[in-house]
Amino acid sequence: MKSDATHTRERRRERNLGAILDAAREIVLERGPANLSLRETARRADYSPAALYRYFANKDQLLAALGMDAVTVLGHHIEGVDATLPPRERLVALGEAYIAFADQHPEQFELLDRLQLPATTWERYVEVARPFTLIVGAVSEAMAAGAIAAGDAGAAALGLWALAHGFAALRAGHLRVVEAPHAQLRRTAFETYVRGLEEGVAR
Repeated sequence: MKSDATHTRERRRERNLGAILDAAREIVLERGPANLSLRETARRADYSPAALYRYFANKDQLLAALGMDAVTVLGHHIEGVDATLPPRERLVALGEAYIAFADQHPEQFELLDRLQLPATTWERYVEVARPFTLIVGAVSEAMAAGAIAAGDAGAAALGLWALAHGFAALRAGHLRVVEAPHAQLRRTAFETYVRGLEEGVAR
């Protein structure tokens, strides 16, 4: 059983880590990942550079932590989708969950575009990108149930991911000031994509 002193140290470490990540995220969003520095991060977080090195040995470690933090937040949205939904509704809901993440956490969404996960192969990416792994799992389950036909679950999941990310990016940028029935348009697009996977079963 942990002592009160241990709990206090853990809470302090979590609080300090949160302050460091917040400062680093601010810099990346202002200047881009190439211009992140541990010294500037320490200054903004009100730490000495030496104290910061107790958490991150170099900039690459800090950038990796920022990326995984954004992935974790996205993962919470993906995990919140009801796994008992019918296949079509579940896949559409996964796309909607991605949009909700982008709407509610715009800074984290932007970081996903700017930062690289620690993966250099497709197989490794599927392993470390937990939100995408969950979508692949949902597609695989729909295939196993005979609800959709897809030659490769990863490729079909990537199509859904790309569609959701594209909508989120357009909403955040090019279409930001354009009045349109965005929710209706994207839902129709999601349903059309999933319907195409379903039609493969009937052929």
